[in-house]
Amino acid sequence: MGRPAKHRVQEFNGVRYYLKPSGYFVADPRQQLATRYMHRAVWIFHFGEIPKGLEVHHKDHDKGNNDPANLELVDSRKHASYHGRKRATDDPAAAARHMERIRPAAAKWHRSKEGLAWHSEHGKRTWEGRSVEKYKCIHCGAKYEALSGVRKKGYCSPACQSAARRASGVDDETRKCVVCGNGFTVNRYAKTKTCSKDCWRKALSESKSKGV
Repeated sequence: MGRPAKHRVQEFNGVRYYLKPSGYFVADPRQQLATRYMHRAVWIFHFGEIPKGLEVHHKDHDKGNNDPANLELVDSRKHASYHGRKRATDDPAAAARHMERIRPAAAKWHRSKEGLAWHSEHGKRTWEGRSVEKYKCIHCGAKYEALSGVRKKGYCSPACQSAARRASGVDDETRKCVVCGNGFTVNRYAKTKTCSKDCWRKALSESKSKGV
């Protein structure tokens, strides 16, 4: 008579699956299997391959009930969200420990090529179905269209928005002309050093004569 199993065991297609703390029945990693999870193995055997982006879910929420009738395919993101909420409700302390444990791995995934691609695709989907609205630019008066929610603060383009800011004088400052010494007002981001075209010409002529 063999030694009794340390964990609860279920068998399927000659493979022994052991109950893990997660609640799932999982096969020994040393076995060469398409999947180590019993519920996934049962689904594949009875219904075929699991499409990308979908997960096998237990209808009655009992991860140990791997009857084919108790399994269904659900969206991966919704599935993960469901289990996250359930974990937080059933055992808040365990949920907090779980989040601390996975946070570094999650951050690494979000920065990965796969994670960035997911964010890009997710961002595109958030704009699907958005209605288009018509506006009039408050700077140049041109009519333009934009998706609902991205009006660009009433401007038809970034150029018009920048031009309107320059015209408002909010970024203006007073400088001293390097030629005549008079004070003049100019946008603080501009490189202008002279107060007029005449002074600019004098400054240019002096720099040429000095070979600058």
